[in-house]
Amino acid sequence: MPPQQLTWTYVSDSGKRYVVGLFHSLREGHLMVYCNQKVVLIDFKVFDTRTYPLFLEDELFKVIVERQGNRFSYGFEIDKKADTPRNKWRRTTEKKHWRQTLLFVAALVVLVAAFTFFFQKFQKPGGPSADEIAELFEYHSTQTEGEVDLLYEADGRPLLRYTFEALGKQQSGQLELPDSKVVAETGWPVQKGDRFQVRYVSDNPRLSQLQLQNPTDDQREAYRKQALKYHLHLHPELTEQHTNCLLDIAYTLHGTKGWAAFRFQETAPAKNPFANTAAYQRLVRSHDFQNAVQENCWE
Repeated sequence: MPPQQLTWTYVSDSGKRYVVGLFHSLREGHLMVYCNQKVVLIDFKVFDTRTYPLFLEDELFKVIVERQGNRFSYGFEIDKKADTPRNKWRRTTEKKHWRQTLLFVAALVVLVAAFTFFFQKFQKPGGPSADEIAELFEYHSTQTEGEVDLLYEADGRPLLRYTFEALGKQQSGQLELPDSKVVAETGWPVQKGDRFQVRYVSDNPRLSQLQLQNPTDDQREAYRKQALKYHLHLHPELTEQHTNCLLDIAYTLHGTKGWAAFRFQETAPAKNPFANTAAYQRLVRSHDFQNAVQENCWE
């Protein structure tokens, strides 16, 4: 029978390349193992299963000769069970990795448990309670801009629908207005296309709040222009500079509700319960307003 010849290649951690070869004469049983063309082991009359150790740097290998009936098979593998410094380091590292794996699994179990608790708490029949919603908006919410999309009534209640972008999609929400005249508490009538800030639960945009008291910058500017134009129409004797000064004071004192008082200064309370003739008179006759006018709006 012809002799058996095999080679294996191993690259160490240092980057050195080792070529291990085996020559086995099946007739005489002579066995030779060499590494990088240097003989490292010779044995004679190898007619049965044998195992030979071989160190390459700090790694211990086994050269295996296994008899299988009238044939032989050969192997070259790392001996990970022997008591060597490399195997001690390997076992220590594996224990460390096992600890890290266990900690990861434990953290994952806690996370899943927390998610399950959250899901059960906030997805129960009837939805989350008012306190739970308030907690979500306080600690887990995001703010963006939204737009009034539709005004309608349901069972005699004035409602509006608004839209906003969240999680890469267009979302929508619903809000009930304080009275049937479709006027927000800021005194400004709510119209389709008006834009306000929206706050929504970061991972659940179905929970959202349209903040009518917090218009966008463009919407706020539109309110100011309406108030300016209307007041100048009623008082043509005033300059635009003086009127802008009055509006600045109104905004400082009452925000956009102060501008609404100027815009609806001739409106009856029955038509606008928040911004009307009485609200305008209270504003311009207040000591804070009059003092600020004397200090800032003289020409």
